[in-house]
Amino acid sequence: MARLFCDSAVHRVVMSGRSAILDYGTATRTIPAPLWNALVIRDECCRFPGCDRPSVWCEGHHVVWVTQGGPTNLANLVLVCSRHHHVLHQPGWHAKLRPDGIFEVTDAQGIVRQTSPPRAATLWPTAS
Repeated sequence: MARLFCDSAVHRVVMSGRSAILDYGTATRTIPAPLWNALVIRDECCRFPGCDRPSVWCEGHHVVWVTQGGPTNLANLVLVCSRHHHVLHQPGWHAKLRPDGIFEVTDAQGIVRQTSPPRAATLWPTAS
């Protein structure tokens, strides 16, 4: 059931004028085209550790689910293929997107795997 909530429902869009989008609202579950494009540019392919499915086979996954207060923004989204999107919604599986862009997945047995974003140097600047 939780998997169905991940990709459904639309909330508010706050705009300035006819085209400048100011806010998508925290209840938005669908990913608007500009945000999707940024996600594809950043992640390039499925971010699930060990997977290399191209972005055209992928979906946006809310790392902190919307039902748990997770926002629809780039800092809370990762690109995952449909197979791994379903896996992440299975009981016992957990995911975390660290501020440096590392995506951590913990499986039902407690094993943690991680993957770095392909564009880490340009899109995930670190404090110096």
